[in-house]
Parts: sequence; C-alpha cells; structure tokens
Amino acid sequence: MARKPDQGIYWGLYLLLGSVGLGCLIMGIYALGMDNLKDYRITGLWGIGMIIGLFQVRHMQRWGQTEAYLKKIGPVLEHRFIGQPQIKKLCLKAADLVRQSTPKNGQQAFRKALEIVDGAIKKAWYDTDKGALLYLQGWFQDNMGQKKAAIDSLRASIKLDKANYSAWNMLGVLLVQQGNSALYNEAEQCYKAAIELGYIGRSESNLGMIYMRQGELDHAKQWMELALQREEIPETLAALALLEARLGGSAPAEHYYQRAEQAGYKNLDSLRQQIDSALSKQRRRTWTAGKADEAALAAANKDDMRTVR
Repeated sequence: MARKPDQGIYWGLYLLLGSVGLGCLIMGIYALGMDNLKDYRITGLWGIGMIIGLFQVRHMQRWGQTEAYLKKIGPVLEHRFIGQPQIKKLCLKAADLVRQSTPKNGQQAFRKALEIVDGAIKKAWYDTDKGALLYLQGWFQDNMGQKKAAIDSLRASIKLDKANYSAWNMLGVLLVQQGNSALYNEAEQCYKAAIELGYIGRSESNLGMIYMRQGELDHAKQWMELALQREEIPETLAALALLEARLGGSAPAEHYYQRAEQAGYKNLDSLRQQIDSALSKQRRRTWTAGKADEAALAAANKDDMRTVR
C-alpha cells in the first residue's frame, strides 16, 4: 500500500495564512482608523475576502481543483494537494460518459470510461480505493461483453477490498453466467460472503438459484422465500414458480407466476412454457411411479396367493 500523505501541511498553511491575514487586518484597522463607516466597510470586506479565500483553498484541496494553485507553490507539493478526491472526479467523469451515451456510441463511451478508470487505478493510494476502482472496471467490462476480463477484475477487487459486498455478489453472478458447473462452488461462496456483509435480498435469491441449478430444490426454496421477505424481486418470483412446478405443485406455481406478472417480470411466455413442461414431466413421473407401484402390488399379491396354495 502506498504511503498515506501527511495532512499536517494543510493545517500549517491554514495557520500561516490565518496569521498573516489577522496581522494585515489589525494593521488595516490601525492605518485606516475606526471613525469612518466607509473604512469599516473596506476592512470588513477585506476580512470576508480573506476568509472566503481560506475556504477556497480548502475546497480546492478537497476536490482536487488545485492546478492553478499548484503553479504558485510548485510541483513538489502536487501529490499532497491533489489527493484522493481526484479519484472521485475521475470516477464521476467515467460514469457521466456512460450515462450520456446512446446505443450508437455506447461501446465507445465504455471504452473511454475504462481508460479513465485504468488511469485512476494507477493513481490510487489505498488498497480499498483500488479495490473499488477494480469493481467499477469489472462493471464496465461486463457491460461491454468482456465477461472473463470482468471476472478477473472482480477477483482482484475483493482481494483488496473484502468489504465490498456488491463486488462479491456481481462476481457470483458472472461466474454462474459462464455456464460451468465447476464454478458454482465459488459463486456460492461469493453470495454467502455478500450476505454476511449485509447484502441481503438479491444475494439470498442468487444463492437459492445456485441450489436450484444443483437440484437442491428444498434448500433453494428456503433461500428464495427468505429473499422475498426483504424485497419483491421479479426474477425470484419466476424462479419460485418454476421450482414449485418441478415439485409438482400446480397451485403454488400459479401463485408465484401471478406475483411475477404483477412485479413486472418480462419473460412471461417463456416462463409459462417452462412451468407447463415441468408440471407435465412431474405428472408423467407420478403416473409412471403409480403404474410401477400397481405392478409391484399385483406381483406381491400373486406371490401371496401362491404361498397360500
């Protein structure tokens, strides 16, 4: 981790400017006299100007707007006065590029935003700041379709900033999207980490969907129902509708389907087809199991009859 800049120079400069200003104020009062109202105005305006100037220096230091000021005090102090607020400016600039983009120039906007974030990562002092920037980088890469690069960025992000629950959850989502069951365990750990950090609702729902993919339907149902207690998530309602259909519950499946529709779930036609297919398969399994039971019972009865004979 890079060294934290010394903050003492800020207060030293404030004390120096304040002392000089106070001395000039006293000298001004003595030189101009106290009898003339006009003199009071001049002195008062000068004092107000001095105070505004001091606040402006602090404002410039805080938000990184120090280029003109740095030309006066020299480049030696540059790293002390620009500080981490520059990182915030760069992030806002990158976000504005994306926000103002159109479908036509969207990819170009994301590329420029990525360049800005890459530069910010190199300027960041603290691991947590670098971690946050890597999360932002992963978000941009994901939106550009660079899924594997986004996964790498998010993995690097959580190594530096383990408290970023959004990065944990997003990494889990991207791992699942790879369609590789070997990554499900890592995705499960990501969701659990996000939940432990307080990112409930979405992460609980995502964890339930992982279990659903692995065929652990009861466990999946438990987590998704818990998620719905926090938030009415359309995707969770749709997943529960399909889950209930796979369990053979026609009425519960319809209940969650209706709630998904009311919550604004978009792929209703596809969901309806999946539910119908799951219920049909479940009925066939039930019918097949019933026939097998009948055959087994008939065979048992026949054996019993032979025994009696």
